[in-house]
Amino acid sequence: MLSKGYGAATQALLWDNRKKAASPDQVKKIIYPSFETNPDMPAAPGEPGLLLCGRTELLDGTWSLFIRVFDLKGKEATLKRWRYAGEYESTVVGDLGASDFAKMDAKVKETWGKKIAYHKKHAAYVEMRARITLRKEGKAVTKANVDKEKGNIKDLPKAKSKVTVQDVVDAFSAGGEVIPIIRMVCVSYNHAFAQELDELLAAHAGK
Repeated sequence: MLSKGYGAATQALLWDNRKKAASPDQVKKIIYPSFETNPDMPAAPGEPGLLLCGRTELLDGTWSLFIRVFDLKGKEATLKRWRYAGEYESTVVGDLGASDFAKMDAKVKETWGKKIAYHKKHAAYVEMRARITLRKEGKAVTKANVDKEKGNIKDLPKAKSKVTVQDVVDAFSAGGEVIPIIRMVCVSYNHAFAQELDELLAAHAGK
């Protein structure tokens, strides 16, 4: 529905149409965090929560939060559904260090391991991958070396990496890398947007 109604990509953490919107009132900024990498994220509309994220664009103004719906039944249970939860502002409040990462569920650790070991798109995560690679190879973590390794990562096929998922988990567990902790607070609820979503859903269900 979000994809058909707004052209929104639901596979990514963040999506916005600021470059394509014809006017400011048509701008949409949407965030779809997952519990797999963010176990302390807001769990219900209006609730505050914590996000583990290195994406600085999230700190730019308010974003419409969507929460994955899991309590579906029948055929609906096979579909990926999201619930609008409100307009949220985000602030960095610290870093997730070694001791806190060690306490996390094994599935969360593995998800973060995969996220960084094969990441090629967002600068913060590519730099993490580059630094972990340099340490693994016994090289100095200098700006020049990091920039060179980022170039190497860009040239690698998507499914190839010099670091393993376990290398990444070990780096976080040892404190060699930290994950920014972002506090999300609901500042408003866009009732017009919620109504628009309900209408889109009703139209889709009637087809």
